[in-house]
Amino acid sequence: MSGLKQAVRNTAKIIMFKGVYPLCYKVSSLRPLRKNKVIFAEIRSGTLTDSFRYIYEEIKTRGLDPQAYYVHNNKGGMGYLLRYLKLTWLMGNVGCVLLNDTCNLFGAFKFRKGTKVIQTWHSCGAFKKWGESITDLSFGESLEELRKFPAHTSYTLCTVSSKECIWAFKEAFGFDLDNNSVQAIGVSRTDFFFKEENRVKAFENLYKNCPNAQYKKVLLYAPTYRGDADKAYIPEKLDIKALKENFGK
Repeated sequence: MSGLKQAVRNTAKIIMFKGVYPLCYKVSSLRPLRKNKVIFAEIRSGTLTDSFRYIYEEIKTRGLDPQAYYVHNNKGGMGYLLRYLKLTWLMGNVGCVLLNDTCNLFGAFKFRKGTKVIQTWHSCGAFKKWGESITDLSFGESLEELRKFPAHTSYTLCTVSSKECIWAFKEAFGFDLDNNSVQAIGVSRTDFFFKEENRVKAFENLYKNCPNAQYKKVLLYAPTYRGDADKAYIPEKLDIKALKENFGK
């Protein structure tokens, strides 16, 4: 990208984040608060992803008014600035906003009293580093850039799968240790695994495609990468001998 083009992009971003978005939200928030209105800000996907889908369906049964908004933050170009503008206006009078990924629009202004901002995140646990935890790696943004356009300053609540990973989210989001917005209340996407009918169907499908799995222990081995993503390497080989010693045939 040429220096001039990059300078134009940077200037447009500063104008929108530091001027246009705060002003738009301020005007939008003059409208009466609709406490039963809930916006699901789907940051990257064009459909409701698994975590959002379960919450969305549950909210409808409770008489609330959910609305999905697709940001498509991974399309590239400058079009996201206009999509952010529309989302900013929509959020001005709602009772709750949910998001499931990093979105620096949520640090561009202070949300009005009465609006809750809930980060459900898009994955379970903390199996890799992100945010402020990777500012020293080749694929991470600089700490200066993250602080200039903060993404995580407005959360009322961030749901995580267990208390053991709270520290990782606080570190990645740049939270102080005394920030209590990250709470281990569970992740909705795992509800699927606790419904007996889903478990029965899963085993039926497994035995249909792999008959030899019947009457045997079924283990899932799904390692993530290690190190810098640009020079990633796989973990140590699966220890078949140790598995056999511990789980038998």
